[in-house]
Parts: sequence; C-alpha cells; structure tokens
Amino acid sequence: MKIPAHFCDVQAEPQLREAIVGWLKQIPLDQLPRLTFGQIEPDSLEISILSIKRGDQETEVVLQIWFKETMTGSSCGFEASPEAGYAEVVLAMDCASVTAQFR
Repeated sequence: MKIPAHFCDVQAEPQLREAIVGWLKQIPLDQLPRLTFGQIEPDSLEISILSIKRGDQETEVVLQIWFKETMTGSSCGFEASPEAGYAEVVLAMDCASVTAQFR
C-alpha cells in the first residue's frame, strides 16, 4: 500500500510516530492485517508504536493495536458479545517505492 511521501523526510521520531498513527487511523480496516476472527467494532481501534527501526532500505515500525471485537455466537447457545482484542504487527515502509506492507 502507498504511504505518504513525507514520512521519509521526517527525522524527529516523535513527529514520525504521530504521523504514522494518524495515517493508520484513517485507512480502511480492510487494509490492516487480519487482527481477529471476529468483527472489529467501529471506532474502537487504538494504535501505538512500540519501536521504530530505521535501516538503509526500509523503516520497520512495531505497532500495538487494541480494539473491541464481537465474536459470533455459536450453536451451543453462546451469544455474540464484544470483547477486548490486542495484536502486535510490524509495518515495513520502503521510502524508495513509497510503499508499506504488514508482516
């Protein structure tokens, strides 16, 4: 997926963290990696950055994502209910191609 080109020019880590989190909150849920087998509740996504590692070819960002998910009920009589969900994912950003991918 394409990333904003200015990410590659930001040198100060606090500003880069803020820019990445703001961008991720705006992209559609279907562009994020699969975080759950349930349904993520709208507006429940909270994203923070655990680390940023800059390399010669790419920047690796380790994200932690919290969300509320609704798991479907089952034939055993369990009702669908919202529960807290959590995932850690890696976002690899390539400035040469101005693209990113989740690993």
